[in-house]
Amino acid sequence: MNAPDVLADVGSPAAGERQAADEYYNALPLPTASMTFNVYGDDEVKHRLNELFNYKCAYCETDFGPGMPVDVEHFRPKGRVVGPAGNLLFPGYWWLASTWANLLPSCIDCNRGRWHQLDGSRYKYGKESLFPLKGGAMPATTPAAVATEEPLLIDPAAEDPSAHLNHVYKQSPAGRSESVVEPTIGAHGTEDPRGRASIEIYGLNRPRLAYSRKRTIERMKSAIDNVELLYSLADDEGHQAKKDRLKENGRQALNQIVRDYLHWMNPYAASCRAYFRKWLEDFRSNGSAPYGRGDSRRRARGRWV
Repeated sequence: MNAPDVLADVGSPAAGERQAADEYYNALPLPTASMTFNVYGDDEVKHRLNELFNYKCAYCETDFGPGMPVDVEHFRPKGRVVGPAGNLLFPGYWWLASTWANLLPSCIDCNRGRWHQLDGSRYKYGKESLFPLKGGAMPATTPAAVATEEPLLIDPAAEDPSAHLNHVYKQSPAGRSESVVEPTIGAHGTEDPRGRASIEIYGLNRPRLAYSRKRTIERMKSAIDNVELLYSLADDEGHQAKKDRLKENGRQALNQIVRDYLHWMNPYAASCRAYFRKWLEDFRSNGSAPYGRGDSRRRARGRWV
């Protein structure tokens, strides 16, 4: 999607702001405070980002359309950047403050540093000014140096997060079902460092987020149970017309699952797709759903997938 007109390279409000920023940050003596940027928060920018991500947070896929305002997030922080030693470095990536490729729609919890309660302990999640680089490298101080950077955070607008993240629905040690995000594991059994950094900084397993993902998957599971039931009834049905009707209802129900849960536009689509792939794999191999309720329907194996 092309950049909004307000961010155009020439003759736009952003172009004027970039020129002002260039003069501000290159003035002598060098400034010690961040310049105030406004154009990136323009309504046109918010509208285009919401269209591009269907009113979902780019990081956690939470739907903020009904009641949560979108934060226009800078992938590379514009004001200050937390350095490898944990100190706040000035300036940040100020020349990218109104650059379309550096902007993402984010929920408040992924973008801002906020405290969360988990099992009696408090944890702080949220990107804020964090932008870790491979090997603890220092952040770029010029536009040309950005090309040599190797960020540890995943940019969901420019790459496929599934290369670094696994979405898993499983039983917790306490015996409760949970939906978690884990780093992918490499050939040598090591965690993907970009997956780990993104999980910890964006807070992809913060309690309320994990609960919302789990509830969505549980609703999809109910829909999958209905599909299995329809095909099981079709296998038991002796009347051909009724059998065909049951199978057609099963196909329609399956298509509805794709529309309601697996399509990228839906909240938590990545977690739902991961669950569905596992279910489909097990169903194809032995007619058994991965999380129960499949044994009684083995005769439906392979008839619709």
